Amino acid sequence: MGLADLLPRHPTFRADDLDRACEYLSDAVARHRLTYLGPDHRLDLRHRWAALGQVVFNALQFGGDVRVESTTGDFDVANVNGGIEMREVAGSGPVHTVNGKISVLFARNPAKNCSFKTVNGSIETSFRPGLAADVRVKTFNGQAYTDFDVIPLPALSPVSERRDGKFIYRTDRSTGLRIGNGGPEFNFDTLNGSIRIINRGQ
Repeated sequence: MGLADLLPRHPTFRADDLDRACEYLSDAVARHRLTYLGPDHRLDLRHRWAALGQVVFNALQFGGDVRVESTTGDFDVANVNGGIEMREVAGSGPVHTVNGKISVLFARNPAKNCSFKTVNGSIETSFRPGLAADVRVKTFNGQAYTDFDVIPLPALSPVSERRDGKFIYRTDRSTGLRIGNGGPEFNFDTLNGSIRIINRGQ
């Protein structure tokens, strides 16, 4: 049974009680060994060995950190008030939160586009040697660092929008970098925090 089999049985769930949420989630994904760590109505999730075709997590109700370990499929991980930690994962997809740090350690380099985004927090990703990707990084209050060899990419062209009879041009202030021979696009975006793109082989 995969994630697609679970969702029709549990299309929507809302609760303001931690025990009820734990009981519900244990039933929904019992075979994947979820452990609940947070007291005082903070729901922290630790997830191991979910070798599903696609992994999707949303931790929006209680806040707290989300941890995902040793998954092999594509992912879509979202949080609001809490960080996201992913260790020894494969696959590709978005990892977004609002208030919290993002930390991702890849067991295999992603083959498709990825997005890492937070407002208040740093972003740290560790990839295997031999990474080939086109990277765009953007931070307002912070710095960006990588120990991969990179070459700069041209800036993106402004996007025009017609409003009230006038054209408005919006520019993307990200910095483009090519790692290796280039490949899928990885977007890193934080307002308050630094960005680190690490080579695990160094």
